[in-house]
Amino acid sequence: MRVRCILTSVSCIIAAIALMGLQARADDAVSTASPPVVSVRSNGGVIRVSGSPDGFVRAAGLQKIKLSRFALDRAAISRIMLPATQGQAVFGPRRRRLRLPARQFLVPNPRGGDDGILIENPGGDMSIQVPNRVGALFINAQAGDVTLVRIRGPYVVSTADGEVRMRNVLGRGMIRTLSGNITLDRVGGDVHIQTAGGRVLALSSFAGRADVETGGGAIDWNLTGVEAGAYRFRSDEGTIRLGFGAGVAALVDAQSDGGNVQNLFQKGAADVRYSSPHALSIAINGGGPEITVVSKSGDISLEPAGPRK
Repeated sequence: MRVRCILTSVSCIIAAIALMGLQARADDAVSTASPPVVSVRSNGGVIRVSGSPDGFVRAAGLQKIKLSRFALDRAAISRIMLPATQGQAVFGPRRRRLRLPARQFLVPNPRGGDDGILIENPGGDMSIQVPNRVGALFINAQAGDVTLVRIRGPYVVSTADGEVRMRNVLGRGMIRTLSGNITLDRVGGDVHIQTAGGRVLALSSFAGRADVETGGGAIDWNLTGVEAGAYRFRSDEGTIRLGFGAGVAALVDAQSDGGNVQNLFQKGAADVRYSSPHALSIAINGGGPEITVVSKSGDISLEPAGPRK
């Protein structure tokens, strides 16, 4: 599925950047004395970003990639304005118009020094290596896929119909797609997701907070650990399934206007406070942080997290 869209990137971050003219070949490395703020702009292709224990930022790809240093404007990178985005996609026999409203996202001020690295890719697949801990990571992938592996620190990832995959990522972050699917594995921190038509799958989440919103895509989220919260899951038309790992305690309120809400825990495993075909309130393992689950027309199910193939 491809999307024709008008995607204005996280360019508000770049607008405040004063380039200092360090240019490198696609396979060159730039050293950093502290956790860097890395901003990636790509006109297409797959982007893979992985963490490394050394203090370098490296980029390699088929096209000529430009690396530039910039001086940090901490005020500009801490308050990110994500613009309204729209496009079209085919769902079965129908073509649907997709839209994401403008949204502001707050990024913690990066700790450490003032290293900023801008990576510009004219197109084609690209692999990037950054220190395991970053001051912040901003990626505008246009319509390309994005993969993050072993990253610690704040992040903002924006793409149209590209898929986003994350593994072993910890930090406050925003993932935003028009129709691209999102897959998370062993992801923690403060996770925010917004997609108009994509599906969201969390194989394993120990996030301390989560705010997940889809238009027509399903949400399948496995909680292996929870903290203070809050946790919010919302979908207009998609189904929502929450799986709870052994020992995870939570207080869950779920409601669907047009779909069914199911409690799939065995009798006695969860304390049912209220139940109807379209609403459910339960305390799991005695209760814990609040989890709110809402769908306009999709079904909702709450169940123990089982082994996944």
